[in-house]
Amino acid sequence: MAEKYKNTKVFRDPVHGLITFDKDEEKVLLELIDTPEFQRMRRIRQLGVAWVAYHGAIHTRFAHSLGVCHLAGIYMDKLYKYYGKKLYKSKSIFMKKRKLVRCAALLHDIGHGPFSHIFEATIKKIKAKDNYKFSHENWTSKIIASSSTEINKILIKFNINPDDIVKIIERTYSDPVIVNIVSSQFDADRMDYIQRDSLFTGVKYGIIDQEWLIHALRYCKIDENKTKEKVIAIDASKGKNSIVNFLYARRNLFQQVYFHHKVRAAEIQLKSILKRIGYLIGRNTLDINESIMDFIKTPSKELQVEQYLQLDDFLLISQIQILSKKCNDKTLKTLCGNFTNNKIFKNEKIINHSKLISKLINEKNSFNECIINQPYNENEGIDFNYFHGIDETKTTYYKNEYSKSKKPSEDDNKDKEARNEVWVMYQNGHVKDLSTFNEINAIMGSEDDKIGNIGLCFNDSIFDREKIKKYLND
Repeated sequence: MAEKYKNTKVFRDPVHGLITFDKDEEKVLLELIDTPEFQRMRRIRQLGVAWVAYHGAIHTRFAHSLGVCHLAGIYMDKLYKYYGKKLYKSKSIFMKKRKLVRCAALLHDIGHGPFSHIFEATIKKIKAKDNYKFSHENWTSKIIASSSTEINKILIKFNINPDDIVKIIERTYSDPVIVNIVSSQFDADRMDYIQRDSLFTGVKYGIIDQEWLIHALRYCKIDENKTKEKVIAIDASKGKNSIVNFLYARRNLFQQVYFHHKVRAAEIQLKSILKRIGYLIGRNTLDINESIMDFIKTPSKELQVEQYLQLDDFLLISQIQILSKKCNDKTLKTLCGNFTNNKIFKNEKIINHSKLISKLINEKNSFNECIINQPYNENEGIDFNYFHGIDETKTTYYKNEYSKSKKPSEDDNKDKEARNEVWVMYQNGHVKDLSTFNEINAIMGSEDDKIGNIGLCFNDSIFDREKIKKYLND
């Protein structure tokens, strides 16, 4: 056993056991892992602020990315073992492709910012006048393509074209098998995070049959609209039930973890903190970390990769803690103090969404009647607008564009994460997308059937909860 791992680097992973890298054949991966850009992901939590509801949810993008890289290699090994030269003409071509897909899998999340999607959405609002449109996918491409990063230099050093990695992640690479392994509805990314998020949150929804699903992995061509598109699929005789369970697991994680009412309220609260920070920096009235100030004040078109890479969860959390003790702005100080001490906004479900929006816009005074007069009032210098917000995030967890005879556009960002079908292949070679099965009807998404409750999140020290309920139901 010791001899087996003599020339390997081993990571002990709580989900996959031992994740190994050959020190000779996979040296590029080890050097990528050691870069400052990749090590930064140790300081980016996978589930943002989910730890407010699930105290074990402090796992990182670093661990997740190792897991995706590991699984991408297993996907490739399975397909090559089953198809051999039908897939790639020689073993050397396969090994080159395998290394490429593992690099892309390892780096697919490198562009995530602090608190991931929360930071991204809020910065777009803070810098709206500056036309900031970057997503974490944009930053991922920038980091890989930039000649200033260690990642870029190492890829070139090992004769790997950084543009190929970018194309795989952006889904424009010429080999659809590799693209599907990194990004599809049945990719290595989802295979890892469903299990990892389930484990670290302590819920049991992410228990999926990984080994059997990979055993049932197939490669085929679909003939929808005569596109002859190459995809990865599941053998119907082996894996149909397992892949249905895979999608159920993802649905349940969204409902019970990602859209947990307290998690969503904490995200609204964190957005309020970031918006107030942006507002005060714009007025030059806030003493804060130079990297945060530099990123917000620099014109979007002039932002550099190096500036973005200075930001991580640890930096923002430490600044929030400092501001909770030392800040001249009472609104920001109160927001930060509450967040630091886990005094999270309450989340009251909204039944009539359009009616509430109308009330908030046209009847502001009636909403202010929900405010508790003491100890908060206008004389205390508290801006009440930062202490409430509407949570209206939803998602579709399975979308079947092909069954509607519509191939999804690569430029369409709507429901981007759920764009590609899960394909099931029969012994006669016939391929059907999973949406045609009765078992999946209950979890197919549509415009009227998305996950996520709409709620009004608010600080219950400032707003009276009973008055809020009455306000929502009037």
